Amino acid sequence: MDKKAPKVYKVKDPKDDDKYEGIHPHLPQPPALVLIIGSVKQGKSNLVVNMLCSPEMYKDKFDIVKIISNTLNADPKGKILNKHFDCEDHYDDSMVQELVESQKSYEDFERPSVAVVLDDILTKDFKKTNIEKEARIATDRQVGGDHYKTCKIQPVDYIVENNLTFLEGNVVKYITRHRRKGEGASDIEKVIHYCELILEKDYGRE
Repeated sequence: MDKKAPKVYKVKDPKDDDKYEGIHPHLPQPPALVLIIGSVKQGKSNLVVNMLCSPEMYKDKFDIVKIISNTLNADPKGKILNKHFDCEDHYDDSMVQELVESQKSYEDFERPSVAVVLDDILTKDFKKTNIEKEARIATDRQVGGDHYKTCKIQPVDYIVENNLTFLEGNVVKYITRHRRKGEGASDIEKVIHYCELILEKDYGRE
């Protein structure tokens, strides 16, 4: 047989990032995928809160923490997460797509580190949205409140029409809703955080 065997090439591991120093060796080392499986009331959300808020785990290890949970408001721990992180109480494919497109806009050396938590997005009540099919009517409704319904210009329309990045879009989102949703000071803190990320990632500010 004259055909040569296929050659196996070594795949280079990503370079170590100083920001992840100090993470306990028993914890998954970023970049990593963590899958938590358990029945109801087995402490999964408690573990998520600890992983993101405990200095012994991943607290302050990521530039952006995005939490998407269909049951965010059904668990008291969701209030803790919503206070400190960028949270959505429903899932839509566009949320992940926007994040991916935003990450593509950065060079490797300046790309912000992101932790994405997907919680209960495949429950019996979850229906995967065909974005292209429903795009025309999606802006006519709001899931999880009505704090954008009275806006003369919907934040999502402004963000899309002006081709804003993920970071810029979140500034618009939180500055628009801070008086409307009842999360005032927390939303303003998120605006400041995203502005600081823009200064750091786009303008090299330390």
